[in-house]
Amino acid sequence: MVNLELYNIASSCTSESSYMDVDFDNDAVINKYDVLEYTSGGYFVNIKSRNIRLWPKIDNDLFRDSSLYIIESLTENNDFITATLIHWSFGAPTILGESDQEYDIVVTENLLERLPKNLYVKKTEQLIEWLNTEFLFKLNNGQSVFLRIINGNNGLDGSWLGRNWIAIINEKKITNRNGTQNCFVIEGFKKSPQKALNIQKGIANINFVSEKDAIEANPIFKAQFALSSSDPSSIINLWKKYNDIDEKFLLEQQETSGILRADKITKRNDGKIYATIQNSSENIEKFKNVYEALKEDYYISVSSSSNKRDLPIKNVYFNSEQRTMLWDWAEKDKIPHEKLNNALIKIDFKPWAVQAKRRKEALEAIRSRNIPIPAITDLLNESAPFTFSSTQPKRIPSDIILRKAFGNNEPNEAQLRALKICLSSPDIALIQGPPGTGKTSVIRALQNVLQSEDAKHKKAVPSILLTSFQHVAVDNVATGSKIWGLPVFRFYGAKKDKEQIFEGLKSWQEETAKVVDKQIENLKVDDKYNDYEHIIFMLHCVKDAENAYEIRSLLSEILTLAEKDSFLSTDEILDIQQWKKKFSASEKNDTFYKLLMGIRITPTSFEDDGAANIKKLLDYYDLRKEFLNCPTLEQEYDHIKSFIVSIPSKEDYDWLNEFRNKSINQTNSNSIRSSDKTLFRALQKYIEKTLIPNIEERIKHNDIHLMQILNEYRKSVEFKSIRNAMMKYAVTFAATTQQSKSDAFVNLLGDENFGFDYVIVDEAARANPLDLFIPITLARKKVILVGDHKQLPQLVDQDILEQMQQSDDEKLPDNLQQYMDKSLFEALWNYLKTDCNDGINRTVTLDCQYRMPQKLGDFISTNFYGDNKIKTGKKSNDCIHFSSRYKKRNGECMCAAWEDVDGKESGRTSKENRAEAERIITRLKELIQETKESIGVIASYSAQVKLIEQMAKEDLNLSEAIKQKQLEIGSIDAFQGKQFDIVFFSVVRNNNQGIFGFLTMNNRLNVAFSRQKKLLVVVGSRKMFSTSKACEKVSALNAFISLADSEV
Repeated sequence: MVNLELYNIASSCTSESSYMDVDFDNDAVINKYDVLEYTSGGYFVNIKSRNIRLWPKIDNDLFRDSSLYIIESLTENNDFITATLIHWSFGAPTILGESDQEYDIVVTENLLERLPKNLYVKKTEQLIEWLNTEFLFKLNNGQSVFLRIINGNNGLDGSWLGRNWIAIINEKKITNRNGTQNCFVIEGFKKSPQKALNIQKGIANINFVSEKDAIEANPIFKAQFALSSSDPSSIINLWKKYNDIDEKFLLEQQETSGILRADKITKRNDGKIYATIQNSSENIEKFKNVYEALKEDYYISVSSSSNKRDLPIKNVYFNSEQRTMLWDWAEKDKIPHEKLNNALIKIDFKPWAVQAKRRKEALEAIRSRNIPIPAITDLLNESAPFTFSSTQPKRIPSDIILRKAFGNNEPNEAQLRALKICLSSPDIALIQGPPGTGKTSVIRALQNVLQSEDAKHKKAVPSILLTSFQHVAVDNVATGSKIWGLPVFRFYGAKKDKEQIFEGLKSWQEETAKVVDKQIENLKVDDKYNDYEHIIFMLHCVKDAENAYEIRSLLSEILTLAEKDSFLSTDEILDIQQWKKKFSASEKNDTFYKLLMGIRITPTSFEDDGAANIKKLLDYYDLRKEFLNCPTLEQEYDHIKSFIVSIPSKEDYDWLNEFRNKSINQTNSNSIRSSDKTLFRALQKYIEKTLIPNIEERIKHNDIHLMQILNEYRKSVEFKSIRNAMMKYAVTFAATTQQSKSDAFVNLLGDENFGFDYVIVDEAARANPLDLFIPITLARKKVILVGDHKQLPQLVDQDILEQMQQSDDEKLPDNLQQYMDKSLFEALWNYLKTDCNDGINRTVTLDCQYRMPQKLGDFISTNFYGDNKIKTGKKSNDCIHFSSRYKKRNGECMCAAWEDVDGKESGRTSKENRAEAERIITRLKELIQETKESIGVIASYSAQVKLIEQMAKEDLNLSEAIKQKQLEIGSIDAFQGKQFDIVFFSVVRNNNQGIFGFLTMNNRLNVAFSRQKKLLVVVGSRKMFSTSKACEKVSALNAFISLADSEV
């Protein structure tokens, strides 16, 4: 293949007059299609092995120094070899690069996306390997020969001629705040015309290099990266320090808790497990204190040398003074207590250690730019990405295609703009999704666009990872996402049951099966379809029949069905009747066959007529035995006769079964006679080639064919077969940020170059940056962050923050709390929106909400989003609720109400307000009697959540509403991402000091005020939130009072 491609180059560098015959000594080592260079010494060299000199037998003035020739053909004679050479003609002097200078030609990342459709290369490394073969002729001194189409200048840039392609290489100036540098970049390719061109030869030290390697070798970039990466207040460095302290805490907790050793473990009469501990009381107390602080997230396990599996325990009680412990086993397996002497008891820190390891690996990869999209590191360091890529806008689908990606929902302009930014951004895109603005719809539409094939640029379908920091958020974005009709592959974790990994698939399968079953039921052709299946089954049985009697019986049944239904034509019925007659020659032995079949082989059937049937068989045999050929009956005559007067034993029934089968097989009249075998083959062919195809063709024109298709489809959606297909063909996966790099997930998908083309992170503003770094390192082409920094931020461990603040590092920012509270999403948003000056738009805000009435939508927009006006796309008819209490004087539905409750708050660390809880319970009891609409109760403090839950569960109707998921009670943190028809918000705070606590945090209030689809009821003291101080500190709550008053 390579030789022919070299010949293609020759055809572009020559004319017909450039052919010549040259004689060489017959010991010359040359081959057809070798490329030779003529030197000033009067000899040729093979450019692949220049140390071998090839002397022509005659001088030829046509030979030119430094010219190239390709051997078109070779003819061997006795004393010499004649080679037909094609001279490569060059129209300009050779370009000579400096011998000590290397020329790097950059292969950009986006070049892979712009390759011609018939040039299929997936990775930069593969593309570089191909470029070296296609465009360079390597010399043994490290330099390379390249061929350039003359275009007026004498540089390396321009069009390079390859074996089959032409590469467009441009010289570019890369300008940055640290300086300017020239470089060469491949812009694209076009097919070689393979005709005579004006070509110029070049010799230089040429290297095709990846964009990442070129950037990191660039002195301008090195200076920039050194400066930005050393900034102690950069996002990356702040979170590195945070992670270092977290790892230090892990080691301290492991060291403090230590390991307890049990002398003896026994099971008490009350079922509790009792253990005496060898360790000192002081060490037991330390262990206890660590566990008490961590028990919500970590468990204790027990192991021993004889039972090495770690056995988790729960409901643990420590008695440090007596050095004993009590617990229950967390698993239901039977535990061998006698094998657990000298057992080790320890806190399982593995989840913490694994989390820390994944975080550290991801952090280090990002810090060092050792990720598939290194530009993201630059953006995190608040530096405009240093790139060699083309500034031409990326080709994106038309608006018609983008709108189609939303399915039946018509997208608004902001949603379309979001898709365009996600598709055009070279590295990362951020979508801000205020409450109810349809961010999930955008995510699903984006998947549809990414995984739809472009007929002009047909490539492998890209892989997508959907992720978020919580399982609930992952489930939310994965549910409803379908690619080619199949659900997303949802990974739940290694500890889950293997089948549970496919839980989403199972739900889809069950839903699909129900839909198909209903369609089948609606066809109302069950009887006719059963007859169709029956007749097809019998025709196949005829093909497999073993005797003439069976053939006749089956054909008779087929004829009976043919009279009932119209599966067979009149001619086909006549044909079957004729076939039946042809197999009637053996009918005289049918009686003997029937009598043999009448032998009873079970106690129940024998009791009925077993003896009588044997007597009939022997009477028939006695009269005709000279005509019947049945050796088994002849040999066992006396034995079989004995059962006329005696009841067979259990062993006898086995013997009778064997006797019957042997006798039937030996009855030659019931097997197809040799004379009939040709006839039988003809019948088989008639059934297979004529009858069955004719029946199948007839049913295509009625509901039976549809029933057939639905039944086949119904079988194909069985869980296991779909699961196996999904494992093979899945391209969209869903997992939490931590699980996205778990060993179980990597092993499940295969660890070779593990990663995804696109990573889409939902609720990105709530993810700890260290967790968010993990999926970012897995993205090969692009990262899409979807979130809202105006809602809940990530949780920061205050103990770690205190350690950071107490450190001696003077370079840390003074307002460290503010820095660390700011989500990675917000930090990137602010930089990309205001300071990044590379001309690329990477951010978009969805600005039309479809969740709540316009009044509430405007309230959210004004109080939490300021200048970014959020429009309302919901129709007023969709906001009607069925609560009689919350109606205006004109009978219309309220959308906002304030229930004034003057009860005081109580509690220290977490607050509760019993008066508010009682009022909410009263209103809930009324509501569930009137409506089946969904109801959410939000409280700003966990103690209030527990109080309302406890009171609700004491009421039978409310308890049932919770079970049926009509009613849900939770905290602000638990409710982000959820929505309900009607929402009650218990503010809790009411004190004489005017302290508002968490309510001063606008991002929390934003979530609390935006969960309802129809009605929001705030429950609290009007007096507390009507003051001038409230107007200043909790302006949204103060403003809501006015909104509620306007709804009366």
